[in-house]
Amino acid sequence: MAIQTLAERRQMRFATIEKYLASKLTQKKFCEQEQLTYSTFQLWLKKYRQAKAPAISEPGKPGNNFVPLTFQTPAATASYIIEYPNGVVLPINRAVEPQTLRQLIQASGA
Repeated sequence: MAIQTLAERRQMRFATIEKYLASKLTQKKFCEQEQLTYSTFQLWLKKYRQAKAPAISEPGKPGNNFVPLTFQTPAATASYIIEYPNGVVLPINRAVEPQTLRQLIQASGA
């Protein structure tokens, strides 16, 4: 068996994650199918998301992917999903004051 370089191992792991993303399986079912431990899969997924996340830059600078938020009045029912660069996903299923939502978004360190 040939020794793989770090880049080759990373490419293999990312290919596995992309296979999962293209599947309709849950994470646990995919891990069972691929004979992969769930904790290893979670680590690979976290590293994949970090590598694929757009670079965060300052407003007005080239390459800035930030979309400014504007608020009217909070809706009676609202649903938000905030995904932080470290892979943490925060679902919010109720109306939130704009200031609170801003604080949650800024908590990512952006």
